[in-house]
Amino acid sequence: MCKKLIFTICIVSVLVTASASYGVVIGDWENANDDWIDWGNQLLVDDATNMPSKYNYSADWSSLKDKSLKLTQSGWNQNLAIKLQNAGHVADFMANTKLLIDLHAPATTESGWLKIEEIVLNAEGCSWGDYKVSAPAFIGWGDGGGDAQDVTLEFDYSAYLSDPDVLALGHDPYWVELIVTTNNDGVHTAFYFDNARLVPEPTTIALLGLGSLALLRKKRS
Repeated sequence: MCKKLIFTICIVSVLVTASASYGVVIGDWENANDDWIDWGNQLLVDDATNMPSKYNYSADWSSLKDKSLKLTQSGWNQNLAIKLQNAGHVADFMANTKLLIDLHAPATTESGWLKIEEIVLNAEGCSWGDYKVSAPAFIGWGDGGGDAQDVTLEFDYSAYLSDPDVLALGHDPYWVELIVTTNNDGVHTAFYFDNARLVPEPTTIALLGLGSLALLRKKRS
């Protein structure tokens, strides 16, 4: 029984380690812009035009390390964006299939809502809007408001990777742009972003973990 328990713990440990380390963080905003820009004015988030009026590095909440990026914006807007070619992450984008971003909305005493309306992908090999995907990241409160809420936005861009026009390039695209569109009721205007990362399919992570486990067993034998 003890050996089985130890073996199970080893499996879980390897899979957790694999999932934690596999994938690429492209934004943790620890007092650094990480090459993210405001799409409306094309300036870095911490440019004087944008910070502190619209963006801030905040210690109020984080899901990774110590800080997050707080965005304050009323209504519908194409806001936070990254040109992956400028950040050196195009190859990382092509090696994975999903963009994940942890989101936080603070507690409130008023009813209302805020959400990520969509993620827009623009890249060599596809035209504007071809990969505009609604993002399942809605936060809302009833009468009297409610507690803070945390969600993880998930954008699956795997369809782009298998698009015939992209495959016809014969190389990684020279440029890839990701744009986040926020929306809210005009009252709940604060969104916190953290731990933006590019990750593979879960099956890929599991296979990586099992492969590592096999190596561990081989070493023990």
